[in-house]
Amino acid sequence: MFAGIVAHNLTRELQIQLDPRARGTTAKRAALWCFREIGTLRRTFIQRAGRMIRPAGKLVLSMNSNERIERELRQALATLNAVA
Repeated sequence: MFAGIVAHNLTRELQIQLDPRARGTTAKRAALWCFREIGTLRRTFIQRAGRMIRPAGKLVLSMNSNERIERELRQALATLNAVA
């Protein structure tokens, strides 16, 4: 159970770091972020067919061509590098 709680919190924190606030504060105290479901994130990013290849001796992750996923992954990595 503890591992599930930690995974949930890490997923939410990652989404908070990567996405801007969806709205400002309101009188009814609506959530500031619109979170994706963990299952959606898992199917979109983690459960992707890929292969680690080593062309010219450099390790590279090879995946099928999907511009939207590539753009989101590159943006997420750039944002996380800026935060760190």
